[in-house]
Amino acid sequence: MSEQSSVDVRDLVAQAPTLMAYLDGPDHIYTFASPSYERVVGRTVHGRTIRDALPELAGQGFYELLDAVYHDGTPFVATEMPARYDRDGDGAPEETYVSFTLQPWREANGAITGILVTGIEVTETVRARQRAEAALARVEAARAAAELERQRLRDVFQQAPALIAMLGGPEHIYEFVNPAYERIAGRGGALIGRTVRDAFPELEGQGFYELLDEVYREGVPYAATEALVRLDRRDEGTLEDAYVSFVYQPMRDAAGAVAGIVVQGIEVTAQVQARQRHEEAGRRAQAEHDRLQQVLEVLPEAVVLTDARGEALMANTVARELLGADIVGRSMARVEREASATGGMSRLDGSPYPSDELPLERSVRRGEEVRGVQALLPPTATEGSAVPVLMNSVPLRDDGGAITGAIVVFQDITTIKNFERARDALLATVTHDLKNPLTAIQGLAEITGEQAACKGTPSSEQVVTRQAGIVTAATQMTGLLNELLDVMQLELGQPLALDRRPTDLVALVRRVVDYQGEIAAHPIQVDAAVAAVICTVDTERMERVIGNLVSNAIKYSPQGAGVTVRLARARDAAVGWAVLAVEDRGRGIPEEDLPHVFDRFYRAENVGAVEGTGIGLASVREIVEQHGGTVAIESRKGAGTIVTVRLPAVEPR
Repeated sequence: MSEQSSVDVRDLVAQAPTLMAYLDGPDHIYTFASPSYERVVGRTVHGRTIRDALPELAGQGFYELLDAVYHDGTPFVATEMPARYDRDGDGAPEETYVSFTLQPWREANGAITGILVTGIEVTETVRARQRAEAALARVEAARAAAELERQRLRDVFQQAPALIAMLGGPEHIYEFVNPAYERIAGRGGALIGRTVRDAFPELEGQGFYELLDEVYREGVPYAATEALVRLDRRDEGTLEDAYVSFVYQPMRDAAGAVAGIVVQGIEVTAQVQARQRHEEAGRRAQAEHDRLQQVLEVLPEAVVLTDARGEALMANTVARELLGADIVGRSMARVEREASATGGMSRLDGSPYPSDELPLERSVRRGEEVRGVQALLPPTATEGSAVPVLMNSVPLRDDGGAITGAIVVFQDITTIKNFERARDALLATVTHDLKNPLTAIQGLAEITGEQAACKGTPSSEQVVTRQAGIVTAATQMTGLLNELLDVMQLELGQPLALDRRPTDLVALVRRVVDYQGEIAAHPIQVDAAVAAVICTVDTERMERVIGNLVSNAIKYSPQGAGVTVRLARARDAAVGWAVLAVEDRGRGIPEEDLPHVFDRFYRAENVGAVEGTGIGLASVREIVEQHGGTVAIESRKGAGTIVTVRLPAVEPR
């Protein structure tokens, strides 16, 4: 190429944006490079071979392309070919994209003397396109992923056991329903495209239309648990009860406006009905429990029902009072063992019960039926002393014969034991009291017999005295026997046959006091506010009443202490009363014994060695009450006793 031609080329392309360079000879020496070219490669290249000027192109194929074009004479065209140039000289080539042509330069004779390089940098164009393509790829990937997710979600919805439906618009048109929803609806596949009101007219009046309208209007989700819905599943006009737990969730469009409602739920009919049956069974069981508890409450015995572990399931009031605590929920076997171990529960002779011999333990552990076991329970808050009980226990078994629990019955036999003690005391006292007059009769008869055997004749005074003794002894025996007969008659629930006659109570009292005064070492004072008071009474029995009261006052008073018997007349409305009060200054009666002193065979705890039958005061009350009167007692331990009898009196003329 001539010098003049080169200058002309430079002038033409100096300002051109096109990349242009001329490489001379087989070594590709830069004899020209446009400013645009040098800006792309980042350096001045004039006069240098390409390998020397751009060493970073090694391995990128450009050297080989130039060699091929120079030797073969075939142009090479590249579009958006990447090239990495070390523009900053820091050893870190930057990727650049260029579109270029390698054109062999021939002389007139056709010989190739160099290569003309022309091109344009398209880095920004390529990168813009790459960004667009990447963005498009991302969009396509997102669309594919969304479609896949929609399909996956649809598959999940289709296979989900939960009820799922999508309702569009304010009319709630079915756009999607899964098989679970169709099953509860009972409408097959005939829901898509229909409104809820059209598909389920039977929901009218059940509140579901209104709920859907509100969720769509307000955009607020609604949730319900175990809601009752009545559906015509078979399309026969017969509504069936179903229970569902569900959520109405508003769906919103891109602008945030409510576009529909997603219905999600699960049918819980089986669970609800099972629970209802369980609750009903529980109510029936509780009713049976309550009825059984009512039955137990009217029983006079203490009854405890336990499970197989001996834990009390039920107990009546008597059991709670007798055992001293609310024992329901506690182990009865443990209660028995603890009571036995602490010396609380024992045999009647005071010896402790072995834990494995306790009735409930035997029934629960060994399946034994235990009957008639007597024991002493320890004192409780309501019972100040040990309580004798009669215990029976039997195991409870299921249909297979396995022990499921036991029933133990405690019967308080305090009254029976008191009766037995009173009976024994009565027999001893009666034996003693009958022996005395019999001994007197026998002695007097023997004396008279001995005198007769000696042919001696007793004097009339001796006969009268001995006869009086025999009569007195016989009278005592008769009185005691009559009292026993009265007790027997009352025990049989029969009223006494009273021989009522007008009787001066003042005179009767004085006669009884005179007799008692002869045999007692106590002064007895009669304080009569009236000279006479007439009552219609059975004289013999009333004499026994007065005698019992005076005798008791003497027995429970210290030696030589006085007894006072007061008589007066009183008036209550239109009725006149004779009031008899017997007062002593003896040992008195403990407060806890006062409610029981008129019980038959009952004796207070402080009687000590004083003999008695326990029937005296009981007889007094029975006789007085059968005469239409009353009897009351006032006493304080250590301060004496006052017994007051009120009898209807005959009005004086």
